[in-house]
Amino acid sequence: MTMVAGFVARDGLLLCSESQYTGFTKDPGEKIVTRAIGDDARMTFALTGDEDYAKSAIEDCYYAVKGMRKKRSIENIRERLKIVIPVAVESCCQDQRPEFIVAISTKSEKACLFSIREGAVRPIDRCDFRGTGGYLGKAIYKSFWHLSLLPTIEEILPVCLYALSVARRNDAACGGGPQLDRK
Repeated sequence: MTMVAGFVARDGLLLCSESQYTGFTKDPGEKIVTRAIGDDARMTFALTGDEDYAKSAIEDCYYAVKGMRKKRSIENIRERLKIVIPVAVESCCQDQRPEFIVAISTKSEKACLFSIREGAVRPIDRCDFRGTGGYLGKAIYKSFWHLSLLPTIEEILPVCLYALSVARRNDAACGGGPQLDRK
């Protein structure tokens, strides 16, 4: 699996991941994938789980959103993802089933962050962590930030890098260098 994290900050969104796919081998790879849909919408996924199933699901989402007849609003895109993701990952074995944190933006709306597991597409109001190292990230984040505070990306970044480092040292399924994407 892995550890991915998504943060809502006062000045934007931050997606983070370590860069190792762990299965029969430990291979480096991109775990933050962006798909622009025309010039009016964008989805950026941070992924966990099996690489092939996760990236296939991302492509299925891209084509489903690209083919929408409705206006591409964040809520309409979210509703489409709730339909596409479960179908895309249903045949993957349970322990490697992909999970995602996705940032969705449109030309007319501020970017929003969502946590996706199977058919659940839950809005993130502060932060979320996914993958086998996610429990470590949650504990570290809570020790740094009081829930009433909304930090800036600059303030979150060291905490995020520390959480990734702890996950890489303490979870055998996490490894590789950090990957970051700011929205």
